[in-house]
Amino acid sequence: MYRKIFVVGHRGIPSLAPENTLPSFIKAIELGIDFIELDVHFTKDKRIIVMHDPSVNRTTNGSGRISELNFEEIRRLDAGGWYSDEYRGVKVPEFEEVLNIVAGKIGLIIHIKEEGLEKLIVDLLEKYNVVNSSIILSYPWNIIRRVRELNPYITTIADLPNPTIEELFKAISFYANIVSIHKDKLNKIFVRLCHSRGILVNTWTINTMEDIERAIECEVDFITSDFPHKILKSIS
Repeated sequence: MYRKIFVVGHRGIPSLAPENTLPSFIKAIELGIDFIELDVHFTKDKRIIVMHDPSVNRTTNGSGRISELNFEEIRRLDAGGWYSDEYRGVKVPEFEEVLNIVAGKIGLIIHIKEEGLEKLIVDLLEKYNVVNSSIILSYPWNIIRRVRELNPYITTIADLPNPTIEELFKAISFYANIVSIHKDKLNKIFVRLCHSRGILVNTWTINTMEDIERAIECEVDFITSDFPHKILKSIS
């Protein structure tokens, strides 16, 4: 029987456009990817921006920790020139800006990087009516528990650094619906244990044909990749 595997663009489609930017997310929509995974942080003045690292150093022409920079300071930075001249001038997006463009067009997996963001994120998901198409990912797990307390209809992913029975049961106690397992620690027996408990499984970052075949053989439910368009073709 055919079983749906959801394909997740890791920070958009970073193999085609700069990670965690609007061009990357728009490409994912255009190519029919199921979900985009993105990362959120507070700026110094408590605006929510989309960026993976705790500093702007790697993916912009600036420097400094996000928590020590105001939104307008970050907004002036170039978030695309490091990737290629084609994307020079691309800005670091605010989370609500992303929602305004992608809501209803693609699923969202929102990786909350720090405590204190939960209420604002949930409020925005409700405002844009994307609760049913959004998933919250986090480690530590008290963040996902807080999200579920705020809105029990939001699906959550517990990042599982050590996939053991004990850790699985602990993740369930924190209201996780899905667990995320690194490809190097993936095994079919553990995936089946998760399924027996009603828990779905995501694996990351799947970028080679060997990794794709192993993920499919292990019967995962979500595959996160830097090349989601290629994953989509290979499992079609």
